[in-house]
Amino acid sequence: MSKKNKAYNTMDGQIHLYHTTASRFYQAYLKLPDGSWLRKTTGTEDLEKASEIAIRLLIQIQVKIEADIPITNRKFKDVALLTIQEIQDEIKRGELNKISGTTKIGTIKRLHIPFFGNYHIERITDELMGKFSSWRTEQYKKRLKKATVKNQFTALRRVFLTAQNKGWVKEHQIPKMNNVGLNPERRPTFEKMEYMGIPGKLEWWCKDGKTQRIREIREFVWDLVEVIAGTGMLPGREQD
Repeated sequence: MSKKNKAYNTMDGQIHLYHTTASRFYQAYLKLPDGSWLRKTTGTEDLEKASEIAIRLLIQIQVKIEADIPITNRKFKDVALLTIQEIQDEIKRGELNKISGTTKIGTIKRLHIPFFGNYHIERITDELMGKFSSWRTEQYKKRLKKATVKNQFTALRRVFLTAQNKGWVKEHQIPKMNNVGLNPERRPTFEKMEYMGIPGKLEWWCKDGKTQRIREIREFVWDLVEVIAGTGMLPGREQD
């Protein structure tokens, strides 16, 4: 463990300079408006130069704060891995549906980290999002449906939410996520053999509900399916 064997204060206590046994360079601890401290290396062994560098660093931080710019940055991959850990913890605590959570994790690992991983999260722009859409189409060899793109963006927004909560990105820095997926195509009819197989699958689906309430809701949906199929009536808000 390193020891702070030399310490100097400047700028009315807003800067602490330390010389540790772990590095020959002076380390600057800069006081932030909320009372916390940010450590930066000065990159020099000279105390006078270290003091000048530390003052410049403090001024840069103050300018960023006034301009509503994050004072620290993180690569997307680091934020994404932290987000994955948060999601896993929420699943364990029962705060997040397991299927929804694991789907988000899979999307982040399979799609977002490979493309955005090495970018600093605050530098992901609308232009880069456009390149991501083109890259995604190449990966899938087709344009995706709107529902699929929406789910992928939900996972991506979760990563940005983590970064925003940590102060690594501001709301105005989060890029637009335009859903350019294909609209769903309405299926005209079911073939007779297809329809004959539906009741059996619906029965299994109802019994597979995890709770009594879920099973009852699924049984209600089953009843609606039979009414709609038997009468030819168009569904209304009763399906909501």
